[in-house]
Amino acid sequence: MNTASRKISLLPAIVVFFLIIASLAFTARLIGKAYRSRLLKGETPPPQNLVAEKAKVIKKITLTRSGQDGCLEVTRDGIVRQFSICGEKLTEANRLENPKNILELYQLASENNLSLLNLPQKGEYYKLTIETDSGTEIAYIALGSNSAGTAGEVAKSIALIQGDLPQPTPTPTDISVTPSPTPNPLYSPT
Repeated sequence: MNTASRKISLLPAIVVFFLIIASLAFTARLIGKAYRSRLLKGETPPPQNLVAEKAKVIKKITLTRSGQDGCLEVTRDGIVRQFSICGEKLTEANRLENPKNILELYQLASENNLSLLNLPQKGEYYKLTIETDSGTEIAYIALGSNSAGTAGEVAKSIALIQGDLPQPTPTPTDISVTPSPTPNPLYSPT
């Protein structure tokens, strides 16, 4: 077969290839025009009014048990301050080794509107004072087996935080120090 006949047999293949490319380009252009005209006509409804809510940033949570003057002040970084008189007389301050339960409490407080939880009618409760960047919120969490839902989860987190607190070690107060006898350089037992 000579080169002239090869060129003739390749020519239809090249023509078919260019026809396929041209038809694909034409089809893509038609689809693009239809899409753009549909956008310009506004056939699709505009999105609803989207409002971005700023997440509240919690600075600290103060836990006060009903009937007690003392409280716990909990910060996100794992610091727990214990007050014998809330906000006035600091008794102890600790940084928890594992702040997992504190972070869980912060997550519950930031994801839920705890200020909707009202003062329980009876029984013991915790008053949570949640200080945020936009103000202070107060929530009441009932203690006991009747706590369910978010309130129950918050009560469980509080109990776990209190269980994580290091127990104070008693400091001995009646230690008498007796000096050890000093050797007499003038006397030798030999």
